[in-house]
Amino acid sequence: LLGEISNLLYTIRVTYRSLFKSNQSITCYNFEKTCKGAEIVYIYPRLRDLREDRDLTQADIAKILGTAREQYHKYESGKQEIPLHHAVTLARFYNVTMDYIVGLVSEPSELYSK
Repeated sequence: LLGEISNLLYTIRVTYRSLFKSNQSITCYNFEKTCKGAEIVYIYPRLRDLREDRDLTQADIAKILGTAREQYHKYESGKQEIPLHHAVTLARFYNVTMDYIVGLVSEPSELYSK
């Protein structure tokens, strides 16, 4: 599925640029990603919400992921795509589905029952 989304976004970006000869932004709402010319800005609206709901810092989450705080900040702010293995780690940590993390569903579902 992620590969299909990436291919679709690439097609949208190339088609838009070639049709309109423009670097203006277009938004791919279904995937919550914004295409800007040749770069894709990834938007993960729930990462910050989940972290703040548990009173955690970016440094706390970076430690869980085994990465630097600056790197995690890039994921949360949309400057870099979060790797799948990190998204899975966060889904397990927060006990929510991946669909919720990436914004495909609006209500969280528990990954594991208590």
